[in-house]
Amino acid sequence: MSHSRRSLIALDFGDHAVKAVQLERSGKHLRLRAAREATVAPGPVESRRQRLVDAAGRALTSAPFRGRGAAVALRLTDVTVRHVRIARDDAEHAGEHLAREVREQLPGAGEHSLCAIPVAELLDHGQQLSEFLCCLAGAEAVGELIAITEALGLVPEAIELETSAQARPFQSAQSNASFLLLDIGSATTRITIVRSGVPVLMRMVRIGSEDLLTALDRHLHLDLDSLLDLGRAVDDAGLEVQHAVVGALAEPLDRILGRVADCVRYCGSLFQGRAVTKVRVAGGLAGLPGLVAHLGRRIGITCELADPFAALGLPAPPHRAGLGSATWATAVGLAIREVSR
Repeated sequence: MSHSRRSLIALDFGDHAVKAVQLERSGKHLRLRAAREATVAPGPVESRRQRLVDAAGRALTSAPFRGRGAAVALRLTDVTVRHVRIARDDAEHAGEHLAREVREQLPGAGEHSLCAIPVAELLDHGQQLSEFLCCLAGAEAVGELIAITEALGLVPEAIELETSAQARPFQSAQSNASFLLLDIGSATTRITIVRSGVPVLMRMVRIGSEDLLTALDRHLHLDLDSLLDLGRAVDDAGLEVQHAVVGALAEPLDRILGRVADCVRYCGSLFQGRAVTKVRVAGGLAGLPGLVAHLGRRIGITCELADPFAALGLPAPPHRAGLGSATWATAVGLAIREVSR
């Protein structure tokens, strides 16, 4: 007899919205049990916790979520990332060496949790080295995430990095994929390179959708809904809108693309060849007319919209008008963590 296996309730606490997802697996079949999004009310930083709790509460009570276990993610803005190399001969004491190296790089880090991900084996001036991606999370950020989850009456059974969760739906589709996930958030853009299912690089650019919307308004004087409507046309008018959008965004996109190029080159040097075969673009503005195609032409690598539901063969849930499913990667990645094991 086949029994359904239910995932933890996955919660993605964003700046402007909270997303909740729960998946189920019955035999080989994966199904979407529940998915909801709720807008976070604007307000001062001091009230952020309560505003997130209120939004998450609305999302959870409007769909058939079950259980008290939750999976949540630390945002990259709350994590310090460093690449650390140690001699391969010291592998037996790698944890001690990595902790010491990180303390030396970040002497004022305070109380923290350290996650070290093996990235590559290198030969440098005749010395064999192991490179690790070290992610340092402050105790305050972890404590805040736990407090928000517990205020909802849930138990935070899994806490992981936002960037790791975002990549998981696409790893499931192709376990050996090496790709770059470009996630355009509200204030920052996150760059994650995944190689054979393992994140090997994480970077952040302090340019986000707020900057892109400002540039669009300054150059085109059109709101987002109007741009999306006009860009859907398949005639010359639609192409004109696409060209206008990427032209208006040339300056901020060039800055993002410069960082992307640096990341691709770094990984190329680590793995002695091309480390990225595809770029997936996530975030609220990923569906802007012409954006993904423009990025692909500029980077010279195939680009596509990062739709986690499509990657898993699931129906997309209701979402805010115009923004599409590319904003759900973190929540879906958290939810699939358990049922994919």
